[in-house]
Amino acid sequence: MLHKSILLEALQILDFHRKGEIMPSPVLSQIEKVIDHLSREERLWLIEQLARRLQEDLMKSDTVERAVFESQLPEMAADPEIRAELQKIDREFAVTEADGLERI
Repeated sequence: MLHKSILLEALQILDFHRKGEIMPSPVLSQIEKVIDHLSREERLWLIEQLARRLQEDLMKSDTVERAVFESQLPEMAADPEIRAELQKIDREFAVTEADGLERI
């Protein structure tokens, strides 16, 4: 059974790649060879670690995107073109506001 340190090293290599740094193909081949020698439990552990890190990355990315969008909201709300478009939409839907649905 391979030690967790080898698995952690593989994760660090994958982190290197994840951060946008270029990883040469031989490194990927090396990781694949290491994975081939892992027991089922070690492979499951590795998959769980990779999935957890991917989920963390996605959550961080979503948080950053949301923060950027929210920081742009005041600017968009003050934009004359956007305000004009919103007023146009309001006028188009004014008829439907009088159809009684708002009482539901």
